[in-house]
This record gives sequence, C-alpha cells and structure tokens, in this order.
Amino acid sequence: MKNDYLTSLIEKHLQGKTSLEEENLLNDWYDSHGNISPDWDEQELGSKAHTGQKLWDKISSEIDNPADQPRLLKFPKLFIAASVTIFFCFTLYLLLNNNQKAIATPSSLKPGKGQAMLTLADGSTLNLKNAENVVIANQPGSIINKMADGKLVYTHQSGAQLSNTVSYNTIQTPRASQYQVTLVDGTSVWLNAETSLTYPTQFSEKERVVRLIGQAYFEVAPDEQKPFKVITDKQEVVVLGTHFDINAYPDETSVKTSLIEGSIKVIAGNKYGHSAILKPGQQSVMDKQQLKVHDFDNSEGIGWKQGYFYFNNEDMKDAMRQLARWYDVEVSYIGNADQIKFGGSFSKSDKLEDILKILEATKKFKCKKEGRRITIIL
Repeated sequence: MKNDYLTSLIEKHLQGKTSLEEENLLNDWYDSHGNISPDWDEQELGSKAHTGQKLWDKISSEIDNPADQPRLLKFPKLFIAASVTIFFCFTLYLLLNNNQKAIATPSSLKPGKGQAMLTLADGSTLNLKNAENVVIANQPGSIINKMADGKLVYTHQSGAQLSNTVSYNTIQTPRASQYQVTLVDGTSVWLNAETSLTYPTQFSEKERVVRLIGQAYFEVAPDEQKPFKVITDKQEVVVLGTHFDINAYPDETSVKTSLIEGSIKVIAGNKYGHSAILKPGQQSVMDKQQLKVHDFDNSEGIGWKQGYFYFNNEDMKDAMRQLARWYDVEVSYIGNADQIKFGGSFSKSDKLEDILKILEATKKFKCKKEGRRITIIL
C-alpha cells in the first residue's frame, strides 16, 4: 500500500469515516506489517512524532470518555471496540517510531513455545521437545510417532489384540507451552499451557475415557459404539463425535465447557448429579454446586488455540492467570483487584511487557516487573 494512501486511511479511521472495504484494507496492511516497522517517509507521511501524538490523543479521548462508542476495527486478532482502538493506535505508534525490527533485551518475557513431557506406561518419561519426526515408542496396542510438524500421533498396531490390562500414557505441558496429540482412535487434542491429559494406549470395546487437568480443545473422532468421555475434577463430558473446549484448571473457581460443533452432555461431578445437553455456541459453567449454560463467542472459548488471548469483560485476576501460565511468571497484587475488568485481544506471540503497557493505558493500575514476578499496583 502506498504511503500517501495509507496515511489517508489512518486519518479516515481516526475520524470514523472508513468504509467496510477500507477497514479490510487496513486489516490486510496490519497483518502484513504487524511484526516489522514500515519504511516511514516523513516527506509523504509527515512527522512521526506529530502522527504519534495524534494517535495518542485519540487513545486518551477513548479512555477519558468511556460512554463514547468508537468504531470497531475488526483486525483478525483484535476485538472489543475501545480495546481495539487502543491496541491499534498503540501498535501504530510503535511502528511509526521504529525504523528497525525491535531487538528483545535479555530481560524480556517472551511468549511460550511448543513442548511437553510424555510419561509412558512403564513410568519412563520422554522430553518431546527433543524428538524429531521419528517413532519414539511402542506401547500396548499402539505406536507413538513424533511428526515433522511437531505433534504426537498414536496409531493402532496392526494385529494387536485388545489387552485385559489397560496401559495409560500421560502428556503434560509446562507453563509457557502448548502441544497437540492425536490419540489412537483418531481424536485430536490441543493442550494449553500447564495442562495434563491421561489416556489409554488402546481404548476398550465399550467407551473411550480420558482424564484432564487444565485446558484442552478436543476434536473427537466419531464412533457411535464407543462414547468419548472427558473426566475432570468437577465434571464429566460425554460425546460421540464433536469439537469442544474444556477449561478445568485447579486454580480456577469454575470449569467451563464450550461447544463448537456437534452435541455433548455435561454431568456435574458432585452428589447433586446435575447435567446439561449443550448445543453449538453454548458454554456450561460448573461453579461450586451449580451447573449453568449460556451462549458464548467462539473466540472466548478457543482463542488460545488460535494464537491469542481473548478477554471479554474479564476479571483482572482471571486474565492475569492466563498470562501467567503462558509467560511463566508469578503475579501479585497491591490493592484490591476484585472489581477490575477489561476487554480486548492480544497475540500470544507478543512480549508480555508490550501487553502490560497496553493494559496500563486504561489508567486503572500500574505494573512493576522484577525478573519473573509481576506486581500489579492499584
């Protein structure tokens, strides 16, 4: 996109006058330049400092006048009107004031990577980060392959008979990591950071049962003769073949199950035995002794799998727990954060410092970083 036309689009966006087609052009430009600095020509585009000041004036007006309803610029990774404008303007400001790609300092808190530990049936462990496109183990009824794209794949051993003794494997992701595994029945599972999944190396003739601690997205291979069950500390989910997400971290106050496709039954794992049948676009929340169902935005349930954090009027502590798992940091608070909420979407490839700067722009709190500890000052 030529510099003069880009300038015109930015000006029109700040004035709220862009058409849908022009918004899409800005989206495309952002996707192409979101990680590098454009070649800024001051003769054509004007002073970087002047343009940056105009952008920050726009941010200030958004923050100081929350009742105003700014236009929603639908970048693929950005949502929520006010947060979108703040993030867009802040990103442009950074881009306009750097002529070279930013170099991370040693103290930067970088995003996580794909790694996991696999515990085999005999108790031995394998670091999956070190395995490359090879058969890494033979387990009862299945062969385990580490594929070139990094994921772990179980395949059924030809001629293997169903054993009377069930052998289990466990895959665990540490903080700052996520991983994908395909089970022996063809079910694909994406594990978020600090998550553990335990499963048999071959399923029984009657059902397919796995146990989850943390958060995972499931694409269950259809099999009407063998229901697929996901058991967590507080509930059980029963399916035949569908796509859904379960958020069951031990340090969360509730278990959230989000259905993307198909149908599932959620059963509360308590003495009351409440249950609910979910339809696509519905989310169940198991909170204390109650099981509630409501509609939800798909991005809210599976944004982590698609590479971003999605906060929709999120409690501050809930949001910071997500960031802490991904960036492997500890978060503490000075003051009461119980009433603080915010919205927005951030790429999981961003540095934590950049995300915190954007959140600080709300003027609701300050952040202090010391090594891997973040202190929120309210």
